Amino acid sequence: MPPQPAQPTAGEGLAEQVRARVAVTNQLLVRSRQRATQAMAHVRYVDRLLHPTSQRPHAAEQADAARSEHRVEVMGREVADHLRAVALHEAAARAQEDAGWPERAAAARAHAAHARELARRAWEELASYQARAAAAQEQVEELHRRLP
Repeated sequence: MPPQPAQPTAGEGLAEQVRARVAVTNQLLVRSRQRATQAMAHVRYVDRLLHPTSQRPHAAEQADAARSEHRVEVMGREVADHLRAVALHEAAARAQEDAGWPERAAAARAHAAHARELARRAWEELASYQARAAAAQEQVEELHRRLP
């Protein structure tokens, strides 16, 4: 009788499932990092645009207010990206812990903690910038009230 091919054990099947989940989670983390990097680059780009050019003072004030509102939107997306990264790292930690890889789970939790810190910083920056954007909007409205 010819030898039969080895059948995977239940443990090997579970290990393959866990490896597949870890691979998908890693892909999601890479995408999340890319989106956060893109959002941060866009924030820097918008920040460079905030400096008025050779426009009239009134037009410059309006342009500043519009750019400030746009920057607030971009910063909000950055906060959301960091919070998604936290969720993905926590999910990766749970999957890796279930697979019996405590050191990988600990590393994923450390990444989640770092992402939480980045989200907190981005949130603080967003709150500060929202206050400045509101002040800029008030300046524009004051200029409108002064126009003949």
